[in-house]
Amino acid sequence: MQANRHATFSFLFFIGSLLVSMVIVPGVLEVSGAQQSKSLQTKDDKSVSVVSQNLNENLLVSINKRLLNDLVSASYRFLYMSTYFGRADVALPGFSKYFRKLSERELEHANFLMAYLNKRGGYVEFRNVEGPTKTHWLDGLDAMYSAFEIEKSLTDRLLSLHRKASKYDDPHMTHIIEDKYLDPQVDIIKEISDHIANLSKMMGENYGLGEYVFDNDL
Repeated sequence: MQANRHATFSFLFFIGSLLVSMVIVPGVLEVSGAQQSKSLQTKDDKSVSVVSQNLNENLLVSINKRLLNDLVSASYRFLYMSTYFGRADVALPGFSKYFRKLSERELEHANFLMAYLNKRGGYVEFRNVEGPTKTHWLDGLDAMYSAFEIEKSLTDRLLSLHRKASKYDDPHMTHIIEDKYLDPQVDIIKEISDHIANLSKMMGENYGLGEYVFDNDL
């Protein structure tokens, strides 16, 4: 009789343990899986890949917070200028085409920079781009002065980044800045300054006619 009671108790204990394991273990696994999934979801997107070699975090911050945003902002501003000069009441298609070209140029520079950061094992951080603060120009000459200031500002930013890349001993980045950015900046600033010089020579009573001819040649 005692043996039967002992067997019954053992059986009931086994059934109870089995039920408890069926309830608790899946819960533990579910929590563990959720924690792992949460860990993957909250992984810092600003980490540097194992591919990276000699890529300084300060350089990444400077590029993402300043240069990359400046390039996209410049492209946005030039695009607005292109649209402005294409308006029916302005009707200077040559200027419109020229500023469209500048917009595409800066966007291409931004895309190259993002691809370069990925290649080096860094990360890309997108930020808000504000709309243009200047939305009207007196004439083509006034617009060229605006374009000149935009390009000069970008050059200053590039020179600052070049100094930082030299400081943190990153020869490849200094080479990229010089070859892909600074050299083209020298060319575009000279080109815009030539346009300013030629348009300035036309100032006077016949400026409108001179601007029309200049527009056709752009």
